Amino acid sequence: MRTDGGVDVDTATLGLKADADEITHLVCCRDREWGVAFCGHVSDTLNMGAEHFCSMCVSEVERLIPDVYEQTSPHCPKDRALCPTQFEVDLRVLREVSP
Repeated sequence: MRTDGGVDVDTATLGLKADADEITHLVCCRDREWGVAFCGHVSDTLNMGAEHFCSMCVSEVERLIPDVYEQTSPHCPKDRALCPTQFEVDLRVLREVSP
Protein backbone atom coordinates (compact mmCIF):
# COMPACT_ATOMS: atom_id res chain seq x y z
CA MET A 1 0.00 0.00 0.00
CA ARG A 2 1.22 3.47 -0.84
CA THR A 3 1.59 6.09 1.86
CA ASP A 4 0.93 9.07 -0.44
CA GLY A 5 -2.71 8.18 -1.06
CA GLY A 6 -2.04 7.05 -4.62
CA VAL A 7 -2.67 3.66 -6.11
CA ASP A 8 -0.39 1.40 -8.10
CA VAL A 9 -2.11 0.14 -11.24
CA ASP A 10 -1.17 -1.87 -14.31
CA THR A 11 -4.01 -0.39 -16.36
CA ALA A 12 -5.62 3.02 -16.38
CA THR A 13 -8.37 3.29 -13.76
CA LEU A 14 -9.95 6.49 -15.11
CA GLY A 15 -10.43 8.18 -18.46
CA LEU A 16 -9.38 11.77 -19.06
CA LYS A 17 -11.21 14.58 -20.84
CA ALA A 18 -11.39 18.37 -20.98
CA ASP A 19 -15.00 19.53 -21.33
CA ALA A 20 -15.64 23.05 -20.05
CA ASP A 21 -19.40 22.75 -20.67
CA GLU A 22 -20.00 19.60 -18.62
CA ILE A 23 -21.13 19.80 -15.01
CA THR A 24 -18.27 18.19 -13.15
CA HIS A 25 -18.36 16.40 -9.80
CA LEU A 26 -15.75 16.92 -7.08
CA VAL A 27 -13.66 14.22 -5.43
CA CYS A 28 -11.27 14.40 -2.51
CA CYS A 29 -7.70 14.26 -3.79
CA ARG A 30 -6.77 11.99 -0.87
CA ASP A 31 -9.46 9.38 -1.52
CA ARG A 32 -7.99 6.00 -2.37
CA GLU A 33 -10.24 5.85 -5.44
CA TRP A 34 -11.50 8.86 -7.36
CA GLY A 35 -14.61 7.20 -8.75
CA VAL A 36 -17.12 8.53 -6.17
CA ALA A 37 -17.77 12.26 -5.80
CA PHE A 38 -18.77 14.19 -2.68
CA CYS A 39 -22.42 13.98 -3.81
CA GLY A 40 -22.22 10.22 -4.33
CA HIS A 41 -22.06 10.34 -8.14
CA VAL A 42 -19.98 7.52 -9.62
CA SER A 43 -17.77 8.27 -12.63
CA ASP A 44 -14.92 6.67 -14.53
CA THR A 45 -13.60 9.91 -16.07
CA LEU A 46 -11.63 12.93 -14.84
CA ASN A 47 -12.63 16.25 -16.43
CA MET A 48 -9.57 18.49 -16.29
CA GLY A 49 -11.28 21.30 -18.23
CA ALA A 50 -14.09 21.76 -15.73
CA GLU A 51 -15.67 25.17 -15.34
CA HIS A 52 -19.07 24.17 -13.93
CA PHE A 53 -19.34 22.12 -10.76
CA CYS A 54 -22.08 19.97 -9.26
CA SER A 55 -24.00 22.09 -6.75
CA MET A 56 -24.50 19.07 -4.45
CA CYS A 57 -20.72 18.45 -4.36
CA VAL A 58 -20.06 22.13 -3.64
CA SER A 59 -22.73 22.14 -0.89
CA GLU A 60 -21.13 19.11 0.74
CA VAL A 61 -17.69 20.74 0.74
CA GLU A 62 -19.21 23.94 2.18
CA ARG A 63 -20.93 21.87 4.88
CA LEU A 64 -17.67 20.15 5.81
CA ILE A 65 -15.60 23.36 5.72
CA PRO A 66 -17.82 26.40 6.27
CA ASP A 67 -14.88 28.80 5.73
CA VAL A 68 -13.71 27.12 2.51
CA TYR A 69 -13.73 30.40 0.56
CA GLU A 70 -11.71 32.29 3.19
CA GLN A 71 -8.84 29.80 3.30
CA THR A 72 -5.50 31.09 2.08
CA SER A 73 -4.21 27.51 1.75
CA PRO A 74 -6.69 24.81 0.77
CA HIS A 75 -7.47 22.22 3.43
CA CYS A 76 -9.10 18.85 2.98
CA PRO A 77 -12.84 18.82 3.69
CA LYS A 78 -12.54 15.31 5.11
CA ASP A 79 -9.59 15.54 7.53
CA ARG A 80 -8.75 19.29 7.56
CA ALA A 81 -5.11 18.54 6.64
CA LEU A 82 -3.37 20.79 4.13
CA CYS A 83 -4.22 19.74 0.57
CA PRO A 84 -1.44 18.43 -1.67
CA THR A 85 0.17 20.83 -4.11
CA GLN A 86 -1.17 21.06 -7.65
CA PHE A 87 1.99 19.26 -8.78
CA GLU A 88 1.21 16.30 -6.49
CA VAL A 89 -2.39 16.20 -7.74
CA ASP A 90 -1.18 16.30 -11.35
CA LEU A 91 1.14 13.34 -10.65
CA ARG A 92 -1.81 11.42 -9.21
CA VAL A 93 -3.87 12.24 -12.31
CA LEU A 94 -1.09 10.81 -14.47
CA ARG A 95 -1.03 7.62 -12.39
CA GLU A 96 -4.82 7.27 -12.64
CA VAL A 97 -5.12 7.75 -16.40
CA SER A 98 -1.92 6.03 -17.58
CA PRO A 99 -1.62 2.29 -18.10
